[in-house]
Amino acid sequence: EVNQARDTLEVVRSAEMTALIRSWHKSCRNGEVIPLKENLDLLEIFRAHLAPHIWLVSKAPGEEFTYRLTGDDIRQRFGKKLTGFSIVDLYGEELAGEIRFRWDSLFDDRLIRYSHGAVYQDVDKAYMGERVTLPLWCKGTRIVLGCTLIDHLQSKDGYPEYEANTLIHCAILIADVDVRLAQQAANL
Repeated sequence: EVNQARDTLEVVRSAEMTALIRSWHKSCRNGEVIPLKENLDLLEIFRAHLAPHIWLVSKAPGEEFTYRLTGDDIRQRFGKKLTGFSIVDLYGEELAGEIRFRWDSLFDDRLIRYSHGAVYQDVDKAYMGERVTLPLWCKGTRIVLGCTLIDHLQSKDGYPEYEANTLIHCAILIADVDVRLAQQAANL
């Protein structure tokens, strides 16, 4: 299930994800729609207590998306360190193709992706929560900054098979955040 959103911040459920999206937004300089990695304020992300839930993948031209950083919560969910592994190594070619399409579309279509629902699945249980994937550039390399927050576990009986996805155009998000920040400043 994929939805388009006009009022982007209303679809985001947690304050932590809103803080991450705002930090990403502040990284956009000089009219950029996708910010440069070096402009991202990592200290702000750490202050929001998101470090255990963050993951970073990169894809240089002609290469595969490969994990460069995974927080402690992500490593614990997978039961191993993901750093250095490509998506093909971890998920096989078929699932990697779906993931590659999703992540490439962040750059090709200038999108962010926000999801809630079953964000991870095991044989007998689902990890329910929310996820955001944000595009960054670094010297021609595509970088996906992701954050996955788990609310609770649920047995496989009675949970939605897919997570609900909202695709948000970066330019709409930037305009929406700018308007909301101006409104907050006016109300102070």
